[in-house]
Amino acid sequence: KTADAINQHLSQWLRKFPRHFFKSITFDNGKEFAGWREIVNQFDLHTYFAEVGAPNQRGLNENNNGLLRRDGLT
Repeated sequence: KTADAINQHLSQWLRKFPRHFFKSITFDNGKEFAGWREIVNQFDLHTYFAEVGAPNQRGLNENNNGLLRRDGLT
């Protein structure tokens, strides 16, 4: 994925919700999130970045991974 693709998909997804439905967003430190300012400014979100080597700070990602592991899908 590229930064442009991520921004496009995030923008499409966030438009489905009422403005200010989300107050913050947490990004990983990958280069695909290089365009984070555009999303944050467009949707008025607070931004956080997970620390390197701390995947537990990306709660939804880790929760979904745990569910997939328990269901035997990975």
